[in-house]
Amino acid sequence: MLGVEAHYDASYDDDFLARVPGLVITRDEQLYRARRGSAILLITDDHLVWLAVMSRALGIDLRIEFGKSLCPICGGHLTRIGRRDVESLLPAKVVEQHDEFLKCINCGKLYWVGNHHRKIQDILIRAMELSKRINSICMDGSTIFKIQ
Repeated sequence: MLGVEAHYDASYDDDFLARVPGLVITRDEQLYRARRGSAILLITDDHLVWLAVMSRALGIDLRIEFGKSLCPICGGHLTRIGRRDVESLLPAKVVEQHDEFLKCINCGKLYWVGNHHRKIQDILIRAMELSKRINSICMDGSTIFKIQ
């Protein structure tokens, strides 16, 4: 939804994550210390804080823009499609109750803007507000983000 490519697999072990290319975001302090590449250590269970820190640390805009949204299944770009295009592909009730539909250009998966989207949007708005209260300091080669 935010246009950020991310990979997660529960089968990834710490040895793999310690050396995999790219940025690793973790709550595991041992993995963070063993990491040979870029890493962010999250020391909270609060998902709002995670989003706010990612926004500040990585410059991620926490607004949903369908033009840059990626399919969570395959990472392909999503494109808007009309109600007529989905009438034969989705349950009639879904088509009747929703106005906006998206389709992955790679795998063909269909999405629609509904309650789940609104709940995510509310979370992102709260995280954006929280991100305004985050300051960063550099210490021992690391950047620490702190909420005021």
